[in-house]
Amino acid sequence: MGHNEAVAHDDRIAAATGTGFAERLLEVIDSGRRTATYKLALLLAILDLCSLRSDADGFAPTDLTTRDLAEQVASLYWMQVAPFRLEASSEALDLRQITNKSSLVIDAVRGFRSAVEPAGATSLWIARQRFPSEYSDVIDRIERTLAEQPLPRLQTVGTSETVFPFIYDLGPDWGANQHFSVQRLRNHGPKGPVIPMLPGAGDELVRLAPLIRPWSSSTGPEWSPASTGWPPSRRIYVTTSSDLLGLFRPRCCVTGYGISRTIGASTATVR
Repeated sequence: MGHNEAVAHDDRIAAATGTGFAERLLEVIDSGRRTATYKLALLLAILDLCSLRSDADGFAPTDLTTRDLAEQVASLYWMQVAPFRLEASSEALDLRQITNKSSLVIDAVRGFRSAVEPAGATSLWIARQRFPSEYSDVIDRIERTLAEQPLPRLQTVGTSETVFPFIYDLGPDWGANQHFSVQRLRNHGPKGPVIPMLPGAGDELVRLAPLIRPWSSSTGPEWSPASTGWPPSRRIYVTTSSDLLGLFRPRCCVTGYGISRTIGASTATVR
């Protein structure tokens, strides 16, 4: 019995690895880092959930939900929206992705953090416990955005609208440019629509995580102060993962200068 189970699991992994899975994944990362979309945030959320929800044998889940993805994306952005404080100054600036002046997801997380921090909610977990209704509203907004934008587009490359499923398959009824209300999402249950992972895809993401996660984080969208008065030479490179500064020597996307020190947990100034 144990031998048969092992063969079945090996077949699942082969289904992903035999179709150039890593190459497709790198294409998605390369496309996502050159566009102001939520592709990389969604990809990191899927990768993290596949790792966190692995079973006792270490195999990734066969499906995820839109609600779980939204909560994971919120946790990724929580540290990014912390105000950037200038050295030797009391001035604090909001960071934004350079190509976007506004962002539904970032604005939702930033607004929530700004509202709850004065009450002592210094982490997303504490904020969720103390302000459950407001937290739920924020996750609703993120969940709707993910369902409408990056979920149907993550597996496209460049300007192509053709989807080539290799991580998950939403089916023919979930195309781009669809509107998702909160009610439509809840019609599928409290966790929203199920995202079925393709055979072996979750396991392959877990296997490639040590390589893919740092690279997709460190090459992610560029962030800068929202103030238009800041010159390009002072733009900030912000990592998606707070532990990356201990692993790499990141550099500013614009100036090429090395990052000198961390501010809070995941922002950094240039030398």
